Amino acid sequence: VKAARQGIYEANIELANDYVHGKGCQKDIEKAISILMPLADSGYTLASNALIDITSSHPDYTSPIPLIARLANRGDVEMIERMINIYSKGEMGEKPDPRKCEEWVVFAAEQGCTEYVETLAQQYEGLNDWDNATRWYLKLQELNPEMDLAAKIDELFTSKCQLLTSDELVHRGNK
Repeated sequence: VKAARQGIYEANIELANDYVHGKGCQKDIEKAISILMPLADSGYTLASNALIDITSSHPDYTSPIPLIARLANRGDVEMIERMINIYSKGEMGEKPDPRKCEEWVVFAAEQGCTEYVETLAQQYEGLNDWDNATRWYLKLQELNPEMDLAAKIDELFTSKCQLLTSDELVHRGNK
């Protein structure tokens, strides 16, 4: 308890665990959560995982998803990835939801998660959505200045111009 009061993260995790199981104290789930929440909010992953374990296994909590979403919205990359997995794979009682999954992928990319920025750039390129592909490739370049994406961005611009030109020709031919 003394170490927990001194702010030692591991001691706080242990103390919260004691409250969860009633080890040396009265069982108090809310107290455990109140100990862990500030640690999770500060980005301490072990606390986040402990909170998820508590809310997943305790009958008073229907789902840990709101907690995971809260932590994800604060920029916790691991929790963002959990939200993506929840909606891409249908975990934690949720059905797969491509729309929600995409929202979390976009959020991850906007937070600067390189993997998701690249995924979106490639996805939009594959859909011939040159504007969005260019947007995400430029973001990828910004995040990784050592990558030389100038040729890729030029290629997208050329593709867009070719598409506009062919659309214009089709449109003129229909007059």
